[in-house]
Amino acid sequence: ATGRLAAPEYATATLIAAAGDPPLLDAAADWQPLARPFAAPAGGSVRELAMGDLVGRRREVRTALAVLRGGPAAVERWGAVAGVVLTGPGGIGKTAVAGRVMARLRADGWAVAVHVGRWNPPSLIAATAQALRGIPVPELVEARSALTDSRHEETDKIARIRELLGEHRLLLLFDDFEQNLTEDGRRFADPGFAEVFADLARAGGPGSPSGAGRLLVTCRYPLPYRTVPFHRVDVGPLSGSELGRLLLRLPSLRALGDDDRRTLTRTIGGHPRLLEFVDTLLRNGAANLLEVTEKIGDLADTLGIDLHEDRTFDEAVDDALLLGSRDIVLELLLATVTADERALLLQAAVSSAPMSVDDLAFAWKGAEPDRARHRAVAAAVRRLADRTLLLRLDGDVLVHPWIAHWLADVEPETRTERHGRAERMRLARLEAGRADFADLVEVARHLAAQERFDDVVAQTLTFTGMLAGESSVAALLGEVGPMVPADSRGFLELVERELTALLNTGSTAAARDRGSAMVASARRLAEADPTNSQAQRDLSISYERLADVAIAVGDTGRAQQLFTDGLTIARRLAEADPTNSQAQRDLSISYNKLADLAVRSGDADKARGYYEQDLAIALRLAEADPVNAGKQRDVMISLRQLGGLLSGMGEHERGQVMLSEAVEIARRIGIDLDVDPSWNVNHNDRSGRRRRRWPFGRRGEQ
Repeated sequence: ATGRLAAPEYATATLIAAAGDPPLLDAAADWQPLARPFAAPAGGSVRELAMGDLVGRRREVRTALAVLRGGPAAVERWGAVAGVVLTGPGGIGKTAVAGRVMARLRADGWAVAVHVGRWNPPSLIAATAQALRGIPVPELVEARSALTDSRHEETDKIARIRELLGEHRLLLLFDDFEQNLTEDGRRFADPGFAEVFADLARAGGPGSPSGAGRLLVTCRYPLPYRTVPFHRVDVGPLSGSELGRLLLRLPSLRALGDDDRRTLTRTIGGHPRLLEFVDTLLRNGAANLLEVTEKIGDLADTLGIDLHEDRTFDEAVDDALLLGSRDIVLELLLATVTADERALLLQAAVSSAPMSVDDLAFAWKGAEPDRARHRAVAAAVRRLADRTLLLRLDGDVLVHPWIAHWLADVEPETRTERHGRAERMRLARLEAGRADFADLVEVARHLAAQERFDDVVAQTLTFTGMLAGESSVAALLGEVGPMVPADSRGFLELVERELTALLNTGSTAAARDRGSAMVASARRLAEADPTNSQAQRDLSISYERLADVAIAVGDTGRAQQLFTDGLTIARRLAEADPTNSQAQRDLSISYNKLADLAVRSGDADKARGYYEQDLAIALRLAEADPVNAGKQRDVMISLRQLGGLLSGMGEHERGQVMLSEAVEIARRIGIDLDVDPSWNVNHNDRSGRRRRRWPFGRRGEQ
């Protein structure tokens, strides 16, 4: 059926004796337990299929285990790798293979942590802590304690996971990894996660000691990250004998006639999920399969596809998906549902994260369900799940992504309304304390679908204050940023916060990418309206943020140019409107940034000149508005920085006068300022630095 031959995987156990056959069992001997008992998979999910339910896949499991277990023989055959990536189309069985590999390694004493779908730092941390539970190794007990301690930052916890990968037998399984890639599978959708993933891969990859951890990934595409090698195991279609065994396990397919079976085999091939789709349809009536078979044959003729020609693996899968799912099965499945089931399915399809039955009922009808409605919705969910139009996952429900994508064009006139109801449902989960990271992303996605982009920005920035650490902030903004039009001021604000989070977590390469995107967007906005002073100011701020990234990576020359570009714009705006206090303050901060950079570079004379210009502007603004505490604070910072610099340059008396004035201003405005007498040209005082904010009304000038 699939065009490939596989070696037999089963054999008959045979005992060959040189003499007479002695007893195989000594009933009088003492009972001895197994030294390493094997725990059979529980069978509660696809990842833990019960023994006998995983059809075929022995080659893939055997290869993945050999690579992950490592050793000289494995390195000699496959090279030094960070782990294994199981690749193949959706529904082909990657997760089932990964589950069997996971079970075998756990039986060998490995700790196994599972991360599913889009990057979610809290999920990985919690899964790793759970994997270490009950392992009586002091180092692992201490590591688990650190991972569950809410006082530790997420960045530190992820660093601890990297350490565990380098020293212990820890398997990190990243399932459904394609959710972290762009639609074509060629790049990471979130460059910040790309860095985190690469660091994890290096920790357990080439150069790690024997007995270290590994990564196992399931993904529709080969991994786009090329620096850290993974061994690729292709999970292809089932062989002819494997397909036959699977059909015997599907109640509606085991009694097919020869002609129907051949047609089904030619169109669907060894694709487990699509075979289950057909089986689900047939559970509503045996006659349906004949109609499906006829439709497949008719459509194949219409499209000019010869069902009997030889095909490559990709061609066979493409045709199976085209003929067996999107163009045929879904249409017939939708034709079998009631009007209410159809409406419920369309409502569920706008959500890409799981929800409870009551959540779905709330989104559908806009009110908390009573007992009768709960039963009705639960029954509809069961019927839709029986048709594989909707998945049930540990009590929650979800429409599979490729079905949801197909349903996106169904009844487009109600799509915005459905997203609005789904948004309100997610916010209700949040208010009830039941929301997780995925819900925050969903709120933004539903708002974006309604083209309420200002609300996307405002709501997402509110969410960043609710997250436990900067890793989660970067992950959230990496998801939400692309939802907002790139040439908008809201995009600039989101990217600026993402850039800050990336810098705080040490993801400097990703921060550089985001900073470049911010500058490019701001430049397009400024060029589109050269007379718009706000657009010019946004470009100046963007230059400064990218300069901050350049400083973080040690590229002071690049930072100098970027700060100078920002200063040029700030000076032009200040000269064009001398009475505009914001423009004057922006110019003051630009001078301050260049002065800080000069201090960092050891150029005290240049730093002095910039600080003096900064102080002169700050003093003018404070004199014009003496009751403004913010302007007094700016003067305090400028005096402290210039005074400290002068003290370090030998002008001790003048420097001390400025430092004393700074302390006096701080006292007046209620700030506890501790001036270090050893402050000199090499002192890097980050606590007193000023920065410009995006005045978008929601946050205002700070």
